[in-house]
Amino acid sequence: MACFLWVDRMKSVTFLKSNDHCRIATISKDGYPHCVPVGYFYHNDIIYIPTNSKSNKVRNLTHNPKCCVIVDTYANRKGRGILVQGKARVAFGKHYCKLKSKIEKLTGWKLDNWRLGDPPKDKVDTIIQIDTREKTIIRIGDLC
Repeated sequence: MACFLWVDRMKSVTFLKSNDHCRIATISKDGYPHCVPVGYFYHNDIIYIPTNSKSNKVRNLTHNPKCCVIVDTYANRKGRGILVQGKARVAFGKHYCKLKSKIEKLTGWKLDNWRLGDPPKDKVDTIIQIDTREKTIIRIGDLC
């Protein structure tokens, strides 16, 4: 069940669309949190995070789909942002190819050129999806 704690949905959507970096936290098999900065794209209530299938975050989400995403900015000692909690879906194979094409058309990104992680860098072959309509969303600070 969704729990929307934001006051103004349009401001929240505008904020999510105006940023492209966030942090995603996942839970390891051993129950430890894993939090990393990632690039993302927001479209039609979905947060899309391109990544590699060998990453810790994908391995963790395959075991436990619960995650948390924080998109935030800071200026003049003021913070603002959005926290999204819920369950992620991970797209591999044909589903990945379909989403990759959609994201590249909408963003101009060339995901085949992206390299991730420590050397040797891995190619993007997976997309994490988080539906903000199905998650708990908390507004942090003023989005004006």
